[in-house]
Amino acid sequence: MADLVRCFVAYASSPLARAEAVEKAIENIQGGGLVDITGWKSVSVGGRIIISAICDEIRRRDLFIADLTGLNPNVLFELGYAISHRKRVWILLDPNIERAKLDFDRFQLLTTIGYQPYSNSRDIINGFYKEQPYDKLDHIVYKELLQTSGQSQKKSALVYLKSEIDTEATIRIARRVAAGPVASVIDDPREVRAQPFSWYVQHVTSAFAVVCHLLSTEYRGWEIHNAKHALIAGLAHGLAKPLLMLAHDPYASPIDYRDLLRTHRTAAMAEAIFDDWLLPQVEAFEKRAAKQEHYQEEARAQGELRSIAIGDPIAEFESDCITDYFVPRLHTPRRYGQGTQFLSDGREQARPQPSINWRRNSVPIHVITFALSSLWIMN
Repeated sequence: MADLVRCFVAYASSPLARAEAVEKAIENIQGGGLVDITGWKSVSVGGRIIISAICDEIRRRDLFIADLTGLNPNVLFELGYAISHRKRVWILLDPNIERAKLDFDRFQLLTTIGYQPYSNSRDIINGFYKEQPYDKLDHIVYKELLQTSGQSQKKSALVYLKSEIDTEATIRIARRVAAGPVASVIDDPREVRAQPFSWYVQHVTSAFAVVCHLLSTEYRGWEIHNAKHALIAGLAHGLAKPLLMLAHDPYASPIDYRDLLRTHRTAAMAEAIFDDWLLPQVEAFEKRAAKQEHYQEEARAQGELRSIAIGDPIAEFESDCITDYFVPRLHTPRRYGQGTQFLSDGREQARPQPSINWRRNSVPIHVITFALSSLWIMN
């Protein structure tokens, strides 16, 4: 098994008939011995599904297969996670389910990636061997999306994915993000109906933190909206970005991001949750920024030191002849340092007096990353 391509399959546990078809395909492909393939149920711990175990398994695998029929939020979160870890992805979809095909087309983010249609396990098996995604592991969606998005964002920002509906909570959080202490990027569906997936990959990659605001199940269009946020949240989680998922109550959180999501009944509660989460993120961001500034200062100092000339070196084993050296005056000498400790990059045009006692000392000098092997010191 060590040399086989390792595959992971994410799919919804219901309806049972669809899950049965996927599981039968997994069993058949595994029996073929061409790849090592497993589904999410194989990583349960004590009968319970632990998202950390699923994420660990995704990282260990080479190929990620996702059944997006019905746009299950757990599957989308895991898909975003797999994409962030540069996995080859292969998507399944049952287009014969009218609403599933309609929802996938409305979802829009993944329409350019394509999918393998199926109605039963045999369709999945035949498609797997025909398409051979296990032989095309260098087809990395993440890299392609970054290239599509063009020039990367160099400035870190707080990325906020607003709710599709301008609730009181959404408006208040958006104001807080825009007026916050760090730069921000706000994805507002009322301004731009649908951003391409490459836009999200670009901004989440450069973000210092991400906030997703989901709708409760009472709002119109909540399923498509929350499906998009599940995918982007999985991407952010896979990129190790600080992530806050807010949801209007009532909302039953899927198991994959239950620990990352907070529900709120009022706008004031949403603000309190956001403020408590943001404070340590800003502090950590400012520390990283200060460290980066210090690094840049050191780089500038190194550049200045490269331009300093401190004269020609004395040939090794010629210290006895130092008094016979004639050192031409190149320019007015300059001194670097204070008091009795300094370096000089020029010398007077004169012969040293015989009464002066010259002594050759080897003194290592370390300035940032520079080292001088020796200096002549006159006593």
